[in-house]
Amino acid sequence: MLYFVCYDIVNQKRLAKISKYLEKRGIRMQYSFFSCDIEGKEFKIIKKDLSKMIDEEKDKLCFIPICENCIKKIIYIGCDESFILPDFVVL
Repeated sequence: MLYFVCYDIVNQKRLAKISKYLEKRGIRMQYSFFSCDIEGKEFKIIKKDLSKMIDEEKDKLCFIPICENCIKKIIYIGCDESFILPDFVVL
């Protein structure tokens, strides 16, 4: 399933760690916003890993599931195609 993962991390060291972690698992769409194709067990692992990295009293982390119908409705405007999802992401 496709998830948009976004965060607001207060500490620069934690921010860098989380950013590097997500860069290996998805496509950066904005500074703190990633598109990740995550399935079943992998989602639980990623959620657990990221939960350990944040300070729950100061930081925010959000996973937004995107259904196949919603993926088809995404509209891109502008010249930067670096965050356009490849065809294989569509489930």
